[in-house]
Amino acid sequence: MSIEIAFHAGYFSDVLLYQSALKKLKKDNISFTTENYIKNAQTILNTNLPESIFPKMAFLLESICLVNQVVPKQSAFFNLEDGLFQWVETTADVGTTVAMNFELAEALAIREDLNLDGYTVAFRAFQ
Repeated sequence: MSIEIAFHAGYFSDVLLYQSALKKLKKDNISFTTENYIKNAQTILNTNLPESIFPKMAFLLESICLVNQVVPKQSAFFNLEDGLFQWVETTADVGTTVAMNFELAEALAIREDLNLDGYTVAFRAFQ
């Protein structure tokens, strides 16, 4: 459970620390979902992005979901040539998803503490 919480909160180094702790305890039977969290954390940490942006982004994304009464279903990260791309799939319909992406863009435009060069994130309706 600690891996999942650390992942969703944007603390990806902690995900790998918890993985190391599991290995020391010889806990080899981790779930497919937990393995995905670990794989995604490794992908994210292999970028040149500062780790400090991820907890702030996790809080912002969660806040937008809460305001819109939408549940995030899953997140997928892709390491592209020009940086990191993240889809956040939600329970929202298409209209709400579009509105949430506008809210995200507006929120990011006023955040001077987030340098997101090389990182793109967007909401999408659950497929």
